[in-house]
Amino acid sequence: MIGMENKGSLAVVLSQDNPGLPTAAEIGALTDAELVSALDAAAAGEREKLCHLLKYLAEVESRGVHLDMGYRTAFDFCVLRLKLSEGSAMRRIYSARAAAKVPELYDKLRSGELSLSSVSRLAPHLTTENARDLIARASGRAVEGGRDHRRRARLQGGSANP
Repeated sequence: MIGMENKGSLAVVLSQDNPGLPTAAEIGALTDAELVSALDAAAAGEREKLCHLLKYLAEVESRGVHLDMGYRTAFDFCVLRLKLSEGSAMRRIYSARAAAKVPELYDKLRSGELSLSSVSRLAPHLTTENARDLIARASGRAVEGGRDHRRRARLQGGSANP
């Protein structure tokens, strides 16, 4: 152990082998409440970083930086440069494009009211006219709820292309 880092009310133990990550023994020494608190903080941090990634990705695509770097598509950039899986790349590309048009999505992703999967599934169906309603109905729902809203959007005349 090389030190402690204060993360709000929870002190996170930093290990020598992998600075920034606690060892299995250090995690094992946490109380249940500390463990859940640390997990909550990690999930919130992940959602925050996801929003940063989406904003940066939208800007890269908007400026055509990926094209200037020799990547034919944003997908190629994500898979080859960012080392994302194909599915992760597509979810992030769809979500980045949608959030660039509907910035409210960043708040919903950050809070956990919407997941990346839900946003990427709703993205092709969001229009200026229906965004507020679809986001409100999908917020806080599971993936199945997002799929249900996608089907409803299609039935209401929204795009059916993923």
